[in-house]
Amino acid sequence: MRSDVELKVAGFNLGDFKRMAIEDETTGMVYEGYATKRPPASLSRMVMSPTPMMKAAVFKSQVATRLFRGWFGPLPYGRLSVTRQPSFGPGQSWPTLIHLPVSAFLDSTQRHSLIGNSEFMFSRFVQEVTPHEVAHQRWGHLVGWATYHDQWISEGFSDFSTGLFLQATGPRGKYIQFLRRSQEVILEKNPFGFRTNDVGPLWMGHRLITAKTASAYRKLIYPKGGFVLHMLRQLMFDAQKANDEPFIRMMHNFVNTHHNKDASTESFKASIEKHMKPWMDLAGTGKMDWFFGQWVYGTELPSYEFEYSLNAMEGGQAHLKGRISQEGVSDGFRMAVPVYMRLKDRLIRIGAGNMIGTDSPLDINMQLPWMPESVEINSLYDVLAEKVTIKRQ
Repeated sequence: MRSDVELKVAGFNLGDFKRMAIEDETTGMVYEGYATKRPPASLSRMVMSPTPMMKAAVFKSQVATRLFRGWFGPLPYGRLSVTRQPSFGPGQSWPTLIHLPVSAFLDSTQRHSLIGNSEFMFSRFVQEVTPHEVAHQRWGHLVGWATYHDQWISEGFSDFSTGLFLQATGPRGKYIQFLRRSQEVILEKNPFGFRTNDVGPLWMGHRLITAKTASAYRKLIYPKGGFVLHMLRQLMFDAQKANDEPFIRMMHNFVNTHHNKDASTESFKASIEKHMKPWMDLAGTGKMDWFFGQWVYGTELPSYEFEYSLNAMEGGQAHLKGRISQEGVSDGFRMAVPVYMRLKDRLIRIGAGNMIGTDSPLDINMQLPWMPESVEINSLYDVLAEKVTIKRQ
């Protein structure tokens, strides 16, 4: 005969729980979902059972794991359990176990009944919390961080992974909005007039927190850490083959090298240098010191101005003439700024301008195979810039 201890867990009869499981041959994992049929006591009069949305949370975890497997390599775990906690906001992740907020187990109608019009903005958090916590199965667990200086490898990499999920599962606009919001958080001022980015470099970690910058850690380590990885992805992009293979190979190697080990900022830099392409060597040293000095150990943010003209040519071709200027940075600040042409709903990368300091604008003079609607720079937020101005003459 079973005892009360076996029949009850934290005040609930076992019959109050619902479980589901999915076996996935692609990842070799079993995905489990657990939820109570009753909502938390604090919400019991306002919402229905959380269990109907459990299936969606489990499926989303499965999709995220499949996606991240391609970008970063497989997980060594045989299962992943997803359950909900009473808290309405934060999620948490442990190896093979994810606690999602109860809000992720409610539909939009129920959330609207609780928080009104704020549900529209909160729904973005609900869309992002699951892939973020799934990403922590790798960033923070499979690959740890050496010191507080390196914790951006956990939170920033998980933020970047969330962006990959949005890019793969939704319209392009959702991914662009994610990058735009990340940039806005990095640039916004707090009530004391401090911009998040200016409080200190990414490498400072929790030491960014003071009485007047209480939210600096959360508002910098997550979005700027993710932006650093996003910029590296864009920098490593193989324009000739139009793919991310150099970046993917580097990330697979980084995970394999640090499997069940603690990674440091410098060991991550070493992984990049092992796979860097000639077009990444902006300082001519064969090292990525220039990039990390600016974006991880520094706080500078560039602004860009792009002036251009387009003239029609025979055969539907076009002649592009333009100039890119970099402003607001020191003399040695270097960055590759991608140039795109827009054809209806297509965005095609046509090159990148290597910028140094503020006194060396880049002139562009080239023939395009088609007459585009427009020519742009930094269209995919390739560089974390303070301002981008584009003028067509």
